[in-house]
Amino acid sequence: MNTSITDPVLTGHMKQMLDAQLAFVTTVTDERTPHVAPKGSLNAWSETELWFHDTQAGQTLANIRAGSLVEVAVVDREQRNGYRFLGAPVVHDDGPVFEEAARRRAERGKSAPEAVVVVRLQHIESFRPLTTPEA
Repeated sequence: MNTSITDPVLTGHMKQMLDAQLAFVTTVTDERTPHVAPKGSLNAWSETELWFHDTQAGQTLANIRAGSLVEVAVVDREQRNGYRFLGAPVVHDDGPVFEEAARRRAERGKSAPEAVVVVRLQHIESFRPLTTPEA
């Protein structure tokens, strides 16, 4: 049973989980086939947005450019807890958001991404019933 969080604002607990656990991003192809991909770069961009770097310009980015929404799942297996985030993505191929991502990657000795995706949250669900940990 999932618990819906009506106000799509990231809590401290959600941000900690995004920092510590591998997140999986789901998009949908033109044929309405789900596409799931791990995104090690996914993290909080603001209190109401997530972001990730796309380094391969693969199916995830193609689906987003074609209009797919994004759903993110992150789970702490040991705690048997996690969240599902649904939102509308915006692709940044240049500009301040892209430059910030490129700077962060360069600090780790990595090349600039193909694109940066910022996901404006529309809905959050907890995988743990009746539990909404606060900051």
